[in-house]
Amino acid sequence: MHFIFPIDGDMLNRYDVVKGAGRTHVNVRVAALPHGELYVNRVKLTEKNRVYSADVPVYGYRNTLALYDAQTNETKKIVVYWADGAVGTYRLWLDDNIWCLKDLAANADTYKSLFDNPYFALYKKAHEQTGAKVHMNIYHRCDGFDLSMMPDKYKNDFKDNADWLRLAFHARQNDPDRIYRNASFDEIYADYDMVVNEIRRFAGQHIAPTMVLHWAVCPAEGVRALRAHGIRILMALPDAPGNIPRESYYHDLGQTLNLMRRNFWKDNAEDMVFGRVNIILNTGSYERILPFLDTEKTDPHRGGSMELLIHEQYFYPHYSHYLPDYEKRVMMAVKWAAEHGYKPAWLEDCVLE
Repeated sequence: MHFIFPIDGDMLNRYDVVKGAGRTHVNVRVAALPHGELYVNRVKLTEKNRVYSADVPVYGYRNTLALYDAQTNETKKIVVYWADGAVGTYRLWLDDNIWCLKDLAANADTYKSLFDNPYFALYKKAHEQTGAKVHMNIYHRCDGFDLSMMPDKYKNDFKDNADWLRLAFHARQNDPDRIYRNASFDEIYADYDMVVNEIRRFAGQHIAPTMVLHWAVCPAEGVRALRAHGIRILMALPDAPGNIPRESYYHDLGQTLNLMRRNFWKDNAEDMVFGRVNIILNTGSYERILPFLDTEKTDPHRGGSMELLIHEQYFYPHYSHYLPDYEKRVMMAVKWAAEHGYKPAWLEDCVLE
């Protein structure tokens, strides 16, 4: 016998539950041989076509669902979470950031503000017009520049705008692809330290417990290294072409497919929450963005919250895949979120206890 829904680590919201008798219930479904006598948290399940189900009450943030077979005395337990606070919120994620910092360093003698840099100016505009909160994941080095060369001239600007603009670790560098695919605990632990210590020096910011690791792939021990540094939420871009998990850290096929269907899931064994990016704004045509977001919103398990992601390099004319409509893509996405009732919020304030 095994749980069909929810599964261990599922983060539930209002679209997963039913109301009744003044309580919130989840419709638990279990696969088992017929003619059993099954209970979840002492609620008896009814069977149809080898699927047993019942509405089981959930309480508070963390809920243990104990499955019991009265005939065999077999038991199974899972832990699920109530994460309804994320419904109706959105965030803007920026990946692969380093060139903007290189420009700030190169122009330290002429720029009077962080926002004299056109890339940062774009996101200030997005924030001022929609309230967007912007989470920037950064590299340590690229093209002869590294974070040790970044002056602290703009520290007050970073600190003064930390309510909507946050910096976080992304990777040591851009290349090679999937740089952390086989990384050890020590490698990721050291790279995180290297980047975050520089962020604290030049930006003076508190480091949020949320980030996107470059390519969203690494072994479980790499995730443990991030957890040891206080990271609680990792964003993924889960996909499984040919039933091969991709951009979903170390997850197996079942875990990847489950995260593809939902906003959030927690690996209880590793004490890490994983979130699913809804859209990569620099992928595909400009015209497909609004129809995609409209479709995503109609799925209660994928559109409850909205995670918008874009990569820095597409902003620049010298980049081989430069997008002249980069700014239009960003502004259209955040305006769409605001116009459809999504509120800007930091993810850790929405899904953690």
